[in-house]
Amino acid sequence: MLFKMYWLLSILTSWPVFGIEPTTPGLADLQSAINKSISRVQTVEDLIQARQKSLDQLQDEVKSCLTKIQDKSTDIVALINYLRHAKGFSPLLTAMASQKVEDIVHLSIVLKNLAPTLSDRFKSVLDLLKKLVEVRMALKKDQVKFSQLEWEKNKTFVELKKNFSELDELLYVTDQSLPLRHFDSEAQIREVVDRFTVQTMDCQKIIKMPEGMESNLVTGTPISADNTLHYTDLNNQVVRAPFDGEILLSGNNVETGGVLLIRNGEYLMLIKGIDKVLSYAGAKVKQQQSIGLVFGTAASKKMVVTTWQCKLRF
Repeated sequence: MLFKMYWLLSILTSWPVFGIEPTTPGLADLQSAINKSISRVQTVEDLIQARQKSLDQLQDEVKSCLTKIQDKSTDIVALINYLRHAKGFSPLLTAMASQKVEDIVHLSIVLKNLAPTLSDRFKSVLDLLKKLVEVRMALKKDQVKFSQLEWEKNKTFVELKKNFSELDELLYVTDQSLPLRHFDSEAQIREVVDRFTVQTMDCQKIIKMPEGMESNLVTGTPISADNTLHYTDLNNQVVRAPFDGEILLSGNNVETGGVLLIRNGEYLMLIKGIDKVLSYAGAKVKQQQSIGLVFGTAASKKMVVTTWQCKLRF
């Protein structure tokens, strides 16, 4: 049975890592452009995730400030009433008087100069309002940067789609193809995968890899059903290797899209639903390395992931 497994591996990994002649005119420049775009979009995705964490933290701070402000609502009403009353003796205060939090902070500066005693009375309230303004301003800046990064990411994906379209055309006119196995049906995919998970090895489906071994395939939270993870609403994302491993199978199917089977020791992971497969059978991949791309619209694209923990049958 061990010999059978090695025989199967030799068949699945016999394709070259690069199935295209490097001397094909225009190919080198096209591959270079694709590699640069993939590298750029992966960097942008990392920046987007970091910015999202910052946004989440700032939003939590805003909620915290608002909760504290609610607790001090009586003091804030007294402050606003004082400012309304005070505007009668100061043209400057009249010009600045407003119920907007930002303007109240501006008023507090004037108030501190004109009436230090009353300013001290409302110090804790004014400090809290000032912090809220600062956090809201930081949140607004982060939201702008986040939008800019999303725009850059989508723009790069437009370039990638164009580059891959040119690549497909180049392969067609030169009668070449990528080293991807074509499956006529999903049943054929199951048949090949079963050779690993049923016939050659004793495998059990699992939902999570051991802690520290797995990282995110894509951005988003999957839905678990029947020991399988379903990623939905995907749009313009890089699919990354969840762990260090070897690509055992790379292929495509009209129904499911691109297919990858990755192995790390006793663990196997099958990924279905990739638009462009970037790693081929026999390749060694590192955790978080780009192994595929997902295009499509946010409402329609989905990816299905199944993981097994296996042991050899002797």
